[in-house]
Amino acid sequence: MNSAQLVGRVGQVNHFKGDDKDIMKLSVATSESYLKDNEWQEKTEWHNVVQFSKFPTKAAKGDLVAVEGSLRTTQYEKGGVQCYSTQIVAKKIKVLQRAVAPVPETIAEPVGDGLPF
Repeated sequence: MNSAQLVGRVGQVNHFKGDDKDIMKLSVATSESYLKDNEWQEKTEWHNVVQFSKFPTKAAKGDLVAVEGSLRTTQYEKGGVQCYSTQIVAKKIKVLQRAVAPVPETIAEPVGDGLPF
């Protein structure tokens, strides 16, 4: 069985138009915590995800997403060296939480001479 599931935050998102389906490529970051020398460490892993769909998921940078799909490894040559790339081909991407845009801090300027009357 070739199955992959992950929950993480979206990094980069790219959309492409195909002949009969749209293509969305995105990077998703997952993190795990572990104890090393009595201190908690965090490791972040980036995953390449691609979705082929007539109606691709509307995911944006910073969104928390759940991805279900399968793994696909491609082989290519670069500078005479054999390289491999593994990505998740998503069957389903669900946005669990939208990224919250930071609220800019503004200082209110007094109107007129600043007197209340």
